[in-house]
Parts: sequence; structure tokens; C-alpha cells
Amino acid sequence: MIFKYHEIKIWIFFALFVTGISSLSAQEKEIFNLSLEELMNVQVVSSSKATEKATDIPASVVVITREEIKDLGYHNLTDILSSVTGLYLVEQYNWSGMKGFGVRGYFTEGSFTNMVIMVDGSPVLREGYNNQYIMPRANVPVEAIDRIEIIRGPMSVIYGENAFFGAINIITLEDKKTSTDNIVSMKFGSNSTRQLFIRTEHLSNDFHAAFNVSARHTEGLNIPYTKMTSNLIDTATNLTKLQLSGLNNNSTTAGQLGEKTVYSNFIGSYKGISYTINHSYTNKGFLWETPSHNPDGNKLEITGTNIFLQYSKSVTKSLELKAKADYADYNSISRYKLYNDDFFGYSHIYSSILNFNIDLIYILKDKLQIQGGTLFDAMTNAGDDVDIPSFKNVGNSSFRLKEGDAIRKFQTYTQLRYTPIENVNFIAGIRAFKFSDYTYQRLVNMGEPDFRSLEKTYSDNDIYITYRLAMLYKMNEDHIFKLLYGTAIASPNIRHNTTNLNSILNDPNVDLNRIPQIAPSSIITYEIQYTGLLSKKVMVNFSGFLNELDNLIETKGFSVADTNYAIISQNSGKLKTTGIEGALKLRPGKNLEFNVSASYQLTKNQNEGYEDIEVGYTPRILAYFSLTNHFHYKTTASLYGYYVDEMQAAWNDSPTGGYRNSIKTPSYFVLNASLRVNDIKNTGIYSALHAFNLFNNEIMYPTDSMNEWADLGISGMPRMIFISLGLKF
Repeated sequence: MIFKYHEIKIWIFFALFVTGISSLSAQEKEIFNLSLEELMNVQVVSSSKATEKATDIPASVVVITREEIKDLGYHNLTDILSSVTGLYLVEQYNWSGMKGFGVRGYFTEGSFTNMVIMVDGSPVLREGYNNQYIMPRANVPVEAIDRIEIIRGPMSVIYGENAFFGAINIITLEDKKTSTDNIVSMKFGSNSTRQLFIRTEHLSNDFHAAFNVSARHTEGLNIPYTKMTSNLIDTATNLTKLQLSGLNNNSTTAGQLGEKTVYSNFIGSYKGISYTINHSYTNKGFLWETPSHNPDGNKLEITGTNIFLQYSKSVTKSLELKAKADYADYNSISRYKLYNDDFFGYSHIYSSILNFNIDLIYILKDKLQIQGGTLFDAMTNAGDDVDIPSFKNVGNSSFRLKEGDAIRKFQTYTQLRYTPIENVNFIAGIRAFKFSDYTYQRLVNMGEPDFRSLEKTYSDNDIYITYRLAMLYKMNEDHIFKLLYGTAIASPNIRHNTTNLNSILNDPNVDLNRIPQIAPSSIITYEIQYTGLLSKKVMVNFSGFLNELDNLIETKGFSVADTNYAIISQNSGKLKTTGIEGALKLRPGKNLEFNVSASYQLTKNQNEGYEDIEVGYTPRILAYFSLTNHFHYKTTASLYGYYVDEMQAAWNDSPTGGYRNSIKTPSYFVLNASLRVNDIKNTGIYSALHAFNLFNNEIMYPTDSMNEWADLGISGMPRMIFISLGLKF
């Protein structure tokens, strides 16, 4: 890594600034509200749907508070998740316009599917056609977040399917607050970024409510395309890849990857009744198949609404009842403009989901806690209407759940916690899944003389079971050991099933009933964990884990002869990941905190014949750190960063031999810095300066099958500077 002279000066300046060479104010007060002892026993609500101490949770837990978000200067949710041990970002700007996160050495192409994402305990219910958690649907501005709880490990017993690697709960209204946050803020910065945020909160004896609204705009990445493609010359036409796409060799991404977002959130609670209404809108650019020749590029509009209502009641001193209902509606429209003015099209993905959940929690003399519940989930609408005339088999067509049908899922679970002696806890949980039959359709050339309609019924009579077992041992209040075992599943989605009907379009003689039915994917995790308070200033955490993934559903899309486009989904993945993680928290002084963590994971393909082929999107080493100094009672300076090891793109099979979508992308290190001044002259006004990727290091992500033109990888963000100004009252 080579640093320029002015970058070294920046580093020295911030290092001195953060370590606090300024003298402390006479009005200095206690900076960290929680001691390390209190941090070990912080209350968490996301692990078992009941409030628990972090040390009592049968999982690996990360809690990020509002104070940490402000102190470190995180500028969005992606920034926060990129700084969590074991998580790493892979940006692909793909056809769905999404970004995803790998977790402990595993990544799925496209949108995030590996962890359940919730806002205030309510799932930002998956976009049903792809069964994915869409990051723009969870685009909660950091100013609205009270805390984030990240529970790592299979969480299917508690949260059902798709909780492969755990759950993320973004809390915008924390219970038991004694003060309110009313905020108006503005943010400006690189790439013409600008944001307006407003929060108002009310708190009384029985009523607690908040309203958050945010509008944000950015022009996005602006770099030459030659950073991502070798731009080879096509021998048949003597034109480069960019020229074949209708561009010149000096074209850039300017105007192609901008983003506009609007987010609103209304949340409240009154005498046991709590509610949340989230609405989000995102308009952003994306890349698909080839760079767009059009100045406006490919555009994606995403709208989503999530309504959540919950009733909680203590029936007796030992019995608590929770009943809740969720409704979610999702729409996204992708507009394609490629090659020339004659190549255009759109894709409209939509879904509506309704679910009901009842949970009972029973505590018997502090020795035994039993909880259980049932969930009914109905997807009443899901599909993708596509019209790309240049591709014959996706011209004016639809992949969808048959109208009038629904995908119904029935789930029931129970979990038992037993404390035979004071320092030992045993936890055992089980969840059963049953999926209803449903019919899916593939409609082609609707309204045309050659219209074709294909349909097939998905029928699965199996009952799927997931388990959770754990033993927690407290040597004393300062040293805790956890032995953890868990399983999870993820069912196939509408897209997986409908795209497999393509084979019939290419060969009318194919027997519809012989198309293989896709089965749910599964994971088994074993983990051992230690958390220890070595002194009042030092806390450590270590864990080792083994993940075994089977029946993974893999989807690949590619252009084929006769200007067709094919997508194939199948159960073809079997992986094993072994890894270790370690974290250290230091508080050498009451105004200074240092955190460092790292993980090493090795993922191996277990499919016969692929054992020696390196798995894509799996960095072996991840490292993170943060340094925060409250060198004045109103002022905070911080540094934080992360290191991501080199990564391969996915391995693709081909009749002429296997290949990867891009070259191996190199490792990279991102250093960020923040300076915040609160309550300027006792007016409630605050200001913040945030620098992302301070050294302007090059970030490259392996590309996916939707963007094979980017054979050098997909570029990440260069250095960005943001300035915030706000009023808290």
C-alpha cells in the first residue's frame, strides 16, 4: 500500500487529534455511559423476542448504539454493517440494483438473503418474487436509529426461514428512554450528496412515539469504465467492448449510478400496543449486461410499505403474550437502455405479503423459561412482468404466482431455557415448517399470436424441522463460555421456479412433470465462544465456528443464441466454512476507547470434482478497528476502518471449460475519520465532518454473472467527504 505525502499528513493529523492532545475542559463529564461490566450485560430484545442480557443469549451478539453511530460518524446503514465483524460488502450494481453482504465467508449473488432484516422488530418483509431482503427497503437514515442489534448464528427457530446467519434489528424507538430526540439536520458532500432529515419524538407515561422522514440525493460513482473492463477488441467487428455498447473508450459512469431516496417511519406504543409504518422510495442507476449508452443509464425505482401492529400483555407475573400482524407491499420497476436506441425494455417486480404471529413466554421460578409461538404467512401476489423486445423469450412476458393463488407457510416453534444451577443455562429450541401447494406461471408474448402459457404446481409434502441447542456457562460474572448449535433453511422463491420453465420454451417436447423441483437450502452451525472482562479497562471475545451449507440454490443468467436470455436455478451448492473470530475492547482512559477485531474463515466447495476450486466471494481474512476520543465534553474525534482480503468471482461451468466472471480482486483497506461537535454554544446545534476512504485506496469487488463485461471487477467508492449540520431540541 503506497501513501502520498499529503495522505501521510492527514493520517498524522487525525492520529494526534483522536488521541486527545488538547487539554480537557473543566466541564468534562463522564463520556461513556456504560462501563465494560455493564456492556457485557446490556439488554438485547432481538435474540428470543424477549429482553435478555447479552451474556444470556445463545448466539453471537453485536449491539451498536446511537452514541456509537454519532461518535464514529457512520453515514449510512451500509457503512455500519461493513464495520461489523464477519460481514463484508460486495457491491455489484446488478440488474436489481442491490448490494449484498457476505457473512462469515459466504455470499450469494444479488440482494441480501443471508440474514433477516427488521425495523423495530418487524421484518422489512422480503421482496417476495426473489425472497430477498432489499437494502433500499431498509434504508433507515442513521439519524433515525436508536440502536442496532445483530444476532449472528442460525436463527430459524426464532425467526423462521432465511435466518441463515442470524438477524439484524434496526431500532428507531428504544423503550425506557427518559428523554426525547427532536432533530433537524442537513448533510452535504462528495458526488453532489445532499440529505435532509427530520425527527420528532413524544414521550409521556403511557405514550411513546416518533416520526422520522429523510430525503437524500447523490450522483454516485464517477470513474472511467476502463477501471472495470479490459475493453478488449472484438475480432469480428474490430470494435472494443465499450464501442460495441455504443460508448467511446473514454466513457465514464457519470450520471449512471446516482441515487435518490425518500424514507418515512412512524412508530409508537401505547399501553401494550405498538405499531410501525415504514415507507421507502429509491430511484437509482444500475448496470446490467453492458454499460448503457444512454446519458440517463438504466434506472430502477423501488417503493415499499411495511405496516406492523403488535399487542403485548402480561397475563400473569409469569406469562407474557405477544400477538402481531405484518403487511408488506413491494414494487420495483427496472428500465433498461442498452447498446442503441432500439434496445430497451423494463421489468416490474411486485409482491404482497401478510403474516400473523403469536408468541407466549412463560417463566417458572427463574429456573425454567418456556416460549413458543405460531406463524401464518401468506404471499398473495408475486411476480415479474418483463418486456425486453430484443430478447425473444422475455418479450412481453411474465414470471408469476398464478392469479388468485397464494403461497402459504405455516410455522410453529418452541424454545426452553433451563437453569439447573446459577451459573449454567441450557437452551433447546425447535421449529416446524409446512409449505402449501401453489401454482406458478410463465407467460410469453402476451397479446401476440404466438402467445404461450406454461404453469406448474409446486408441491412439497415434507415438514421441515430446524433446531437450536446451547449451553452457557458463567465461570463468574466476568467470564462466560457458550457452546452453540443451530440449523436453518431457506425455501425456493417464485423466480427460482418460474425461470426453470425456460427449458420448455426451447424444447416443446420436454415433459413438464420431469422438471426437477427445487428443495430448500439448509445450514448447520457449530460454535464455541468466550467473552471475558480481564479488567475494568479490557474486554475480549473469541469464537470458533463451523458452517455446513447444503442444497444451496444457485441462479445464473446469461445470453444465448437467437437473441434469447436464459436464467437457470438449481440445487447445486454444498459448502463448508471453518473460522475463528477475536475482538478486543480497551478503555485506557474514560475519554478514550479502542476496538479491534478480526476473523479468519476458510470456505471449501464440497461438491465432487470442485474441492480444489476456490469458492467465489470468500475473503479469508477480515479485520476491523475503531478509535474514539471525547477530548472535550462536547467534541468527539474518531477513526475507524476495515480490511477485506482478496476475493475470487464465482466459478462458472461451460462446455468449453470453467471460467470466472472477473479476475481475482485484490485486498483493500478502508480508513474513515470523523469529527463531531455537539451543542455549540448551548444552542442545540451540532456539526460533523466525516471522511470515507481517507487514503483513497482502490476498492474492487468481484463481478457477477449479470455483468461479465466488467472482467476487472466492480469499483467501490473512492474518497468521500461529508459535512453535517443539525439542531437537536
